[in-house]
This record gives sequence, structure tokens and C-alpha cells, in this order.
Amino acid sequence: MKHLWTVLALLGLVASMVVAQHRNPDAKIARTRSGSATSQDSALSLIDPALPAYVPQAVAPPLHASYVLRDGSIAIIGYNDMDGMFANLNALFTRAHPDFKFTMLLKGTATAAPALTHGVSAFAPMGAEFSAFELATYRSIVGSEPLPIRLAHCALNPRARSAPVGIYVNKSNPLDRLTVAQVARIFSTGSPGGDLTNWGQVQLKGEWARRPIHPYGIAEEAAAGLAPALLHRTGGRPFAPGYESFLQSVDVVKRVGEDLAGIGFASGNNPAPEVKLLMIAEKDGGHYAPLTAAEVVAGKYPLDRFLLIYIRRVRGQPLDPFVKEYLRLVLSKEGQQAIATAAPGYLPLNGREAAEELAKLK
Repeated sequence: MKHLWTVLALLGLVASMVVAQHRNPDAKIARTRSGSATSQDSALSLIDPALPAYVPQAVAPPLHASYVLRDGSIAIIGYNDMDGMFANLNALFTRAHPDFKFTMLLKGTATAAPALTHGVSAFAPMGAEFSAFELATYRSIVGSEPLPIRLAHCALNPRARSAPVGIYVNKSNPLDRLTVAQVARIFSTGSPGGDLTNWGQVQLKGEWARRPIHPYGIAEEAAAGLAPALLHRTGGRPFAPGYESFLQSVDVVKRVGEDLAGIGFASGNNPAPEVKLLMIAEKDGGHYAPLTAAEVVAGKYPLDRFLLIYIRRVRGQPLDPFVKEYLRLVLSKEGQQAIATAAPGYLPLNGREAAEELAKLK
């Protein structure tokens, strides 16, 4: 029932867009959020020279597509933290393809999946992966799987709504690093290697060795997608006994700052003087990556997350030519520059990652 109301509300918003644009054919793209902690120069320094240049290919406006509004503009419905990057990307696209225009309805990740499912958005910009329920609904209506395309790394700017998973401990804790396997064994139960329940099991000495580990984190029902990202790393095992969850990252960080024995997973863009972020390695003996922009863009931070665009993929049919061309721009050097320089500071893909996503479009 809740999903039905979401769809009805979404279709109502689309209808209101049609009416508004019929009255005002010159309606503008949604305004961007201001203020990024990353300057334009530092953002551009993160651009990988290996990213491909955008070479426009001819594509006709999809006049009869279900996502085209009465004024001929293309509706894009989805995540409300992407307005700045889409303002930049749309400007680039229309410079190369002047017959196109866009209407943005960026109200939140929860609107993206229903809009793609019902064909009222060209694609689905999202700050998290489709949930199991969204996937089941999509399959039942469309009859195929949606295709996820990574378009950017999550951000470290505190203004951003999507960040990599950060692992926080109290500032007094001498620990400075963990492996992904150790993180999984702390936050979940039932690991073949056994649960990690006291700080001595991660090589802390003295009085720390006897202290129990108090795990905190984000509730599974929270919308940010952090709990599913962490559970993916635990192999789907349940959270550890005694695990305490919160709906907001700021509450996790606050609790860890109050508890000497605490450890928490939360958005990695919530720094506070009472806590510190741990370096994380993919495996024992590997590179322990601090949570910095350079490490994230290089693909070295193991608990990274991505912004996504989901597109329709129907077995035996080619991809929508407009969507394919738009994503070629997104995954180019120019597209990644447009993303990196937009507020609130989402981080560009590297050349390897862009090549992997481009290969999905063939």
C-alpha cells in the first residue's frame, strides 16, 4: 500500500510538471545547491587523464517516449542531491545536442525507482541501490532487470547526503586500522573466523585488551543505504548481539564519541573532535587506505559507495539511443569534470571505472 501511494504521488507530480510547462514553456532547470568544501581547482586535480574525451554522436530527440513531457522536454526524476551535477551535465549535453531540453524533478532517491518502473523518467538517478522490494516491483512490471551505471563516487563534503561508509572509534582508542574482514566480524555474528567481541582480538594491549567492543551503526530501515552496504560486506550475516542502531549518522558518531569502547559505521563525511576514522584495508597485508578524496577516486578505499543511474534494459532490444548518448557524456572526461565541480562535491570516477561502465552500454 505504501508503495502504491508513492507511485500515485509521483505520477501526480509528473502531471503537475506537464501543466506547469504547458503554462510556462520556458521553465528552467531546477536550481543547484550552493557551497562545496572542495574548490574547483582541487576537484579538477582529481580528474583521471585516462578518462575518454566526449565525442558527440548524432541522436534524435525521443519525441514519443513515455518520459517526454508535453513541451517536448525530457523528464528526469530522482535523487535530490544531484541537482548541481545535472545542471552542469544538461548544459554540456544541450551544447552538443541543441534540440534537447530537460525538466528535472529531483525529490529523492525513493522517487527514482517507481519513475523508471512506470516509464515516466528517462533514467533513475539514485543515491543508493534498488532495494529488494523495488527490484521485485520493477521485474513484475517491466519483465527485466534494470541496469545500474556508476556515475560518481560518494562525497566527503559534510553537505552531501551520500558518503562512503566510515568506521569510527573514540578518539582515545589507540586503534588506527582494520581490514574489511575484521569490520565484518565486529558488526555481524556467525563469521567462519568467529565474532570479534573485545579489543584484545584486534591487537590492542593492556586495559584495552579486556574491554568489550560496543558496535553502533545505521538502522536497516534508514534510507541512506549505509546498512545494506555494510551488510554486503558481512555476507548478509545478521548484526552482532548488542549492536545498537540509529537512523542518523550524526547520532552514531555522537554515541561513539561518548563511549570509549564504541565503534560505529556511519557516513564518512561526519567528522567530530570526539572520534576518529579508521584506515581500512581490503585484506590483511594490503594497503590501509585513509578516507580521503584521493584514496576514494583511486579506488583504494574498500568501503566506498557510488551514485548510480539505473536504466531500462529489455532483453533482445537495444538501449534507448538518447539514454546511451547521455551516459557516454556522463562517463567522459568532460562529464566527470562537470560532476566534480558541482556542489556538494561528489567525486569523479577514475578511467578504469568509467571504462567498466561504458562497456555495459555496448
